[in-house]
Amino acid sequence: SNVIKVNKYDELTPYIEVEKTTLKEFKEIEIEEYIFKFENKESFICFFYSLDCSYCHKLINNIINPYIQESENIIYGLNVYKENNYKKIDQIQKYQPIANNYFSAKNSTVLISRPVLQIINDGIVIDYEVGYSINCKNLIEADIIKEKK
Repeated sequence: SNVIKVNKYDELTPYIEVEKTTLKEFKEIEIEEYIFKFENKESFICFFYSLDCSYCHKLINNIINPYIQESENIIYGLNVYKENNYKKIDQIQKYQPIANNYFSAKNSTVLISRPVLQIINDGIVIDYEVGYSINCKNLIEADIIKEKK
């Protein structure tokens, strides 16, 4: 019995290489606001990104922006390596799932894989996806939290 492997990227829109994403459909969020939303037990969708990350641009251009345009729901983007965010990045570690595979801190150097897409419900990360894949699209489309623009 032959197992046919389906590439998880097959269903995604082809990516047009751009130096950086100009379509800012998502709402920029700072570390303080991210923490506030957790402390306030809010429900929202957020992703971690940085401007030098090509997979982040692919996620934004092919999944995040089209979803926001179609649904008019809000998605937040946290630029983790922006200076004022990165200085406080260790403060968000306690809000992450204990067994997460994207956040590491060693000798005061903090590393975050990106992109990371998070579904947060009542101040708890209930689901997340690391990287750029069809699963990111499935996550936000299946999500029950709908925060309108």
